Amino acid sequence: MSAPPFRRRTRSRYRARARRHGVQALAPPRCAPPADARRLFKRALGKAKLPAFRLYDLRHTFASLLLAASAPITYVSAQFGHVNPSTTLR
Repeated sequence: MSAPPFRRRTRSRYRARARRHGVQALAPPRCAPPADARRLFKRALGKAKLPAFRLYDLRHTFASLLLAASAPITYVSAQFGHVNPSTTLR
């Protein structure tokens, strides 16, 4: 089964860029799956000697810090992709 056209174009561009920089590239890098991201985050917390918390908690911290700094609720809402600012305030 061949890759869809957009995937082939992405690979082609990635390989061309790698050749320009003198590096061999087999395929574009992929994002870490959610389980891997959680594991890497947990490991980073341990190395930094920080208390355990969820990666998702950073989202709430970001919102709280923006609101504490008097950022407009419409701005905070847009940062989180919420259509309705009241969703942000829940």
